[in-house]
Amino acid sequence: MRVLVSSSPGLGHLFPMIPLAWALRAAGHEVLVATTADGVEQSARAGLAVVDAAPGLDVYKFFQESSKDSSVDWGQLRELFQTDPAKAAELVAERFAALGDQLSEGMLEAAQGWRPDLVVFEQMDSAGPFVAAKLGIPAVQHNFGAARGTQEVALYAKHTDAYDRHGVTRPTEPAAIIDIATESLGTTQIGWPMRYVAYNAGGKLPDWLLAKRERPRVCVTLGTVVTKLSGVGALTQIVDAAREMDAEFVFALGGSDVSELGELPDNVRLAEWIPLNALLENCDAVVHHGGSGSTFTALTRGVPQLLLPHGADQFDNAAMVRKAGIGMWVEESAVNASHLTKLLEDKEIRAACERVRDENAARPLPVDVVRQLTALVG
Repeated sequence: MRVLVSSSPGLGHLFPMIPLAWALRAAGHEVLVATTADGVEQSARAGLAVVDAAPGLDVYKFFQESSKDSSVDWGQLRELFQTDPAKAAELVAERFAALGDQLSEGMLEAAQGWRPDLVVFEQMDSAGPFVAAKLGIPAVQHNFGAARGTQEVALYAKHTDAYDRHGVTRPTEPAAIIDIATESLGTTQIGWPMRYVAYNAGGKLPDWLLAKRERPRVCVTLGTVVTKLSGVGALTQIVDAAREMDAEFVFALGGSDVSELGELPDNVRLAEWIPLNALLENCDAVVHHGGSGSTFTALTRGVPQLLLPHGADQFDNAAMVRKAGIGMWVEESAVNASHLTKLLEDKEIRAACERVRDENAARPLPVDVVRQLTALVG
């Protein structure tokens, strides 16, 4: 079986699919990743064959320009996610579908030459379902967070011009859906359940990470996108709280400019790239932006979470974490030392984290889903 794995240009979209791609390869199937921007290099680093479906595409410039052309900019969209989530989801679908359309022609050309039997696409990718429809092969949706449902294919196809350019009928649903959200997260199971296996790329671990420590350690991260769009100002209150606490804070910000945070206290350590799953294995709590990768990686490690959502599915993830009792959702301007102390010491939160971690570990592995994909293709 030959499987085309397609992803929007975002590591939070691509990384959750890599364990399934590995499982496909280990089972003897052929895999080709189609994406662009950072996803090309990261796919290659993961040992996967990859094609750049939109060489030279500047994703951040694309979003900046699309925001100018819209009546709602990214700042307003952030507010809209809290006041009118349905309208916000529609706007996000429109923008991501337009982004995916930038990949559609390059992805189609590669697919016509490679001849896949199946497309596996992440839930916000519009190019993969188009390619599958054009080639007449099944398309399977791979969910990656709390914000997911059964209408994404139709919603994104509505805003994808490639169907009209090629005279292809827009699909209304995928052939199947792979879902990684456990039931105790307060979500309804959609499609095939699969264990979330954290993939955060590789990297050399610093000596201090594995050394014996005498006080709690808190990981602080804003993922790979927020710092580029909004800077690190959301962490101002975290820095102030750190000054009051006998705990170590690891700011894993990927080399971002932190000058706006002022002078950092001695118990705050700046870190370059460290695979998040390895970092969280050696932390007692995590503060993050609510990205699906950060949320679910923390979930697999049983680590209490404090979320500072900025936009898109981050609000869904924050609501899910709060509802499941595995952490807190606090406005960034309101965070103080008491919130972080509770995150480290609350026994009910930690018990809930351990329960959800164990439930995720009991779900079918990616290799089990490979069998289902094989049966689907026939």
